[in-house]
Amino acid sequence: MKFNDTAVLSLALAAIMAIPAAALVAHAGDCDPAPIPYCSGATLPCCQLPPEDDSGSRVLKELGLAGRDNGAATWSTVDDFQTGVSTMVMSIKTQDRTGKVFASGFYKTDATHWTWLIRESNDHGKTWKTVDDFAYPGAIRVSADDLAEDGHGNLFAQGIANLGPNDYRFVVRKSQDSGNHWSTVTDEPLHESWSQSSLAAAPDGTLYSAGSLGPFGNSAYVVRRSTDGGASWFEADRFRLAPNRNATALGLAVDAQGVVYVSGYAQGSDGISRWVVRRSDTMGATWTTSDEFQTLPGRTTRAYNISAGAGGIYAVGSGTNEAREPLWLVRRSTDGGATWQTVDASVMEYGGYGFNLSTDSSDVYVVGNWDGYWVTRKSSDQGATWAETDRFDFNPVAQSVARAVCTTHGETYVGGIGQTDYSPDPSVNARWIIRSLQ
Repeated sequence: MKFNDTAVLSLALAAIMAIPAAALVAHAGDCDPAPIPYCSGATLPCCQLPPEDDSGSRVLKELGLAGRDNGAATWSTVDDFQTGVSTMVMSIKTQDRTGKVFASGFYKTDATHWTWLIRESNDHGKTWKTVDDFAYPGAIRVSADDLAEDGHGNLFAQGIANLGPNDYRFVVRKSQDSGNHWSTVTDEPLHESWSQSSLAAAPDGTLYSAGSLGPFGNSAYVVRRSTDGGASWFEADRFRLAPNRNATALGLAVDAQGVVYVSGYAQGSDGISRWVVRRSDTMGATWTTSDEFQTLPGRTTRAYNISAGAGGIYAVGSGTNEAREPLWLVRRSTDGGATWQTVDASVMEYGGYGFNLSTDSSDVYVVGNWDGYWVTRKSSDQGATWAETDRFDFNPVAQSVARAVCTTHGETYVGGIGQTDYSPDPSVNARWIIRSLQ
């Protein structure tokens, strides 16, 4: 045990996105002890939990599994970086053509202003340098939320620039020379608020972007598509389970055949969130719901991210069991999304979430926050069994959150944040952390 992060992480979402205090209420019973991880963009559903006793949130770190991968290899921190007052990793990607590793996110120049940041390693994670430090003119916040590579070796990063209340720009930047130079290829106004954007590229070069579009309380699960390298975008899917309820697309994956999978959640008419995976095998022209799931009737269940690999399609998220204990959830499909099975439903003592995952030919890595620790879990038998391979604590009295993961060519990188001093908002006192297993 470290401390009960349930309350502090719930409150963190409000601090990061400047949610008015009145918005922080449990609505329609949609209260989840595994709150949404830090993100950029507009308001997302969240429950205000009772504040913790300070003595209960500051306990000594236990001895345990930190830095080990079942004794076979060693995890190490390969990038510990901060600029401005806080710096946060949002995504990590290895470029197939060159083997370079890229991480994207943002840094805070002060308490309210964010600047887009991309860093690169060209020596298998040994050294890192900043390759794109982009401040959108007039923006309060801009973050490089996700990375993708198309079939031609072009790199793309996308995010949202927030210029003020209800004033958002959808931004995509592109590099044609393996990250040495970046330029803006998309700069579109969004007439509705946007949050949690994800990016993926199909084998033919088609780009897909997913997120939540619309006002809080009536947001839609939205997928956009570009067939010209980001020069123009078209809405491919807009989905809700019930009118006047929230729906959010959080993760994107495209398999080798070009089938697109989008993970997220949507509230039913009862206001309770369901885990939702949507699928298109027509290059985004038509969509169907591949998986709609709740751990139990009336229990909030959310899918945060999704990955397509040789062993199948995997989605990761959170829910609760009969005893209302928080669950780290992984579900898997081996038939292209026709059917799904839960392959991990591990109980966390105090709370957290599995937030991201990556697959290669033999292993699945899932990362997130477990009872206040940065945690990486691994399966080498297509989800039949799981083992915790890294439990990392940057500071025993502060938060450590794993947010992004990439595994390829025998190398695995996990990105996130480690706080230098405790704050309930993980974007405060945060250092940009990347850990590697090689």
